[in-house]
Amino acid sequence: CVRFVFFFKQKTAYEISACLVGSEMCIRDRASISYLNQENQIFEWKNGPLITAMTKGGILLIDEISWTDDSVIERINSVLEKERTLILSEKSSESVERYVANERFCVLATMNPGGDYGKKELSPALRNRFTEVWVDSFFADDDFLLFAKELKTLLPTQSKSYIAWSETAENVDLYQVIKEKLLIEDSRAKDKLSKCILQFVCWYNHTFIREMNLERKILSLRDVLSILEFVSTNHKKMQSGNCYFDALRLMVLDGISTNSDISSNQKVKEKIELGFNSFVVSQIDTFCLEYV
Repeated sequence: CVRFVFFFKQKTAYEISACLVGSEMCIRDRASISYLNQENQIFEWKNGPLITAMTKGGILLIDEISWTDDSVIERINSVLEKERTLILSEKSSESVERYVANERFCVLATMNPGGDYGKKELSPALRNRFTEVWVDSFFADDDFLLFAKELKTLLPTQSKSYIAWSETAENVDLYQVIKEKLLIEDSRAKDKLSKCILQFVCWYNHTFIREMNLERKILSLRDVLSILEFVSTNHKKMQSGNCYFDALRLMVLDGISTNSDISSNQKVKEKIELGFNSFVVSQIDTFCLEYV
């Protein structure tokens, strides 16, 4: 069974309206095209992702739909109705073209909560046309919070045991994501680095930033994926411990240092770097990561 998925990434409202249903495109390589109706034809119509998905029974995925211009939403309203039809007015033709969606066609849309900075809510009319599925943040997962709590209670011992692995972490969704996205062939090294990264995220987001008053510098899933990408790309070029340390320093510590309030205070910078180095080096020692 093959399903077509057409990903529709948001750009500007003008770009969206022009490419969603389709547009007239300039013809290239005229000599190799045999289906042209006129020899002097300069433009031809190319269906956009909406019409292509409708006719082939695919899935149209609209990312960040809440950022979409109102005129674009109005254009797809008829597709979201029970009849699931679209009248193509953008195409230059002698007759009006009407499309009815394949029975397997569906529209998926994603958005962040309206309470986030720069975000807005969808209108009630548009929301009623969708079935809403709320996806909790990986950082709000109960197992993640429990593991972070366990790790925090062990921190005052200042011994290698406070880096000890917990069975709770095995059930953390973020840990499974890290293991999947960390592209390392050596299963043993992959397991060690996955545990280190999860522990670091827990320690950093729930302990370190509060001690250093860095609440605005909390790690996001995008930051974690950047760390994983760095390690996956460079793990063959350097020792595993060095690769792990450099990934965190580049993605986390260097980002903190760009803060104007911190960069101007040398004592605060030294305190942050000392706490960061102490924890990460302890991880490297505990998990026996190769480090030079």
